[in-house]
Amino acid sequence: MRRHQQPIPKEQSARIERVLLADPDSEARSHIASLLAAAEHVVIEAGDASHALLEFDHYRPTLVLLDANLRDTAPQLRLLRGGRTTPIVLLCHDRLDEDTVRNCEANDVLRKPIDRADLMLRVNSLLSLVAQRQAIEEAHRRRQQLAAHVVHDLRIPLTSISANLQWLLRDRQLSPDSAGAARDALDASDTASRMAADLLDLEISEQGALIPRMQSIDLGQLLEELRRHAIRRMEGEIQHQIAISMRLDRPTIAADRLLLRRLLENLLDNALKYAPSGDTIHVEARTFSPEWVELRVRDRGPGVPEAYRQAIFQQYMQLDREAELHLRGGRGLGLAFCKVAAEAHRGKIWVEENEPCGACFCVRLPQVRDGSVQI
Repeated sequence: MRRHQQPIPKEQSARIERVLLADPDSEARSHIASLLAAAEHVVIEAGDASHALLEFDHYRPTLVLLDANLRDTAPQLRLLRGGRTTPIVLLCHDRLDEDTVRNCEANDVLRKPIDRADLMLRVNSLLSLVAQRQAIEEAHRRRQQLAAHVVHDLRIPLTSISANLQWLLRDRQLSPDSAGAARDALDASDTASRMAADLLDLEISEQGALIPRMQSIDLGQLLEELRRHAIRRMEGEIQHQIAISMRLDRPTIAADRLLLRRLLENLLDNALKYAPSGDTIHVEARTFSPEWVELRVRDRGPGVPEAYRQAIFQQYMQLDREAELHLRGGRGLGLAFCKVAAEAHRGKIWVEENEPCGACFCVRLPQVRDGSVQI
């Protein structure tokens, strides 16, 4: 095993890449290694499969050049930590059919004897793709860290604000106008807290890490809690009515209580925001089938045009001016979180027209006869 390495200038060190060259033919290996070293790549040589695996595990190269005679090693490289994102180029004398290349998980094929121009073109192209991918992953990681820090830093002051506002509202000498202002501020604080939590969960979901903590939930009790909370927030204002109806085979369902509560809060807030003053919001729960439970939140607001019924569940949705006149809830995080929470439960969410007017947001969650979720 040998390592070819040109002196690395300090200002260029970030651009130097490690290439694992695994080839039993020592003469061909030496020739290819010299070409790569001349282009200022760090070359790690291996003459057989076992050495290739050891060197890969130790050095974590950016790219692997693998002789076709060692192609059975490629799947083993993929199994090693970090191996799934490392491009593999096969070096061969003969043409390989597509199935052979696919089965050994190679990304490219080079014909021997190796042409210098062709070698550098393939290597530089793959290394460029790796660099772009790494830059995207790093930007994504930084965004996730920022979201986590923002949420963490917001929770303490928002909790303090909410506690102090609740303390003020217990003062019976507070004037009606002052009490109304305090309730508005408390409502805004609660909304900000929920938005911060939604933002964090949306970032977590992109990693595939939003896993519901399943438990048995009394759905009627949960819906009544949400109704009372909404009524308290509307105290002193023109109140909407909230009607709850249930047609369930079982009073309990299996779900993550916190995720489900926030999902329903977002849908209820959306309905209260757009429903006509004093109107009734209908919240319905029913057994759709032995395998599914369906929740619906209906209002008689402006509704959602059919062309935008999928777009409103996208986060940071930018709408044209005409759409803004009709579409609701398309710019925030609330509905995007609702979609993530429903899908985390292996369920789905959609919006349809409410008869005779308005919107009906529907959530369908998978259940089995004993009330447990199908995961």
